[in-house]
Amino acid sequence: MRHFGLSHRRTLAVATSCMIAAQPRSASQASELESSRQSWQCKICFAREVDAGFAGCGHMVCVACAAGLDKCPVCRKRSALIRLYK
Repeated sequence: MRHFGLSHRRTLAVATSCMIAAQPRSASQASELESSRQSWQCKICFAREVDAGFAGCGHMVCVACAAGLDKCPVCRKRSALIRLYK
């Protein structure tokens, strides 16, 4: 087994502390990413991303769920449906 010098031990200690400090940040970034993904998820079927919106209220759903609707399923306001693109 090879012994490391003092400078290698310091480097290892710094790298370890940086890795430990980055873990909570990584967890919060994962949480933020999941929150962002859910905000673009259809609130009706939860299976597809939103790609249609109601012009009067701004609520968004997927085209499949919006098919045949003349009013918003969230607030029940009548308005035109518009296609959304990312």
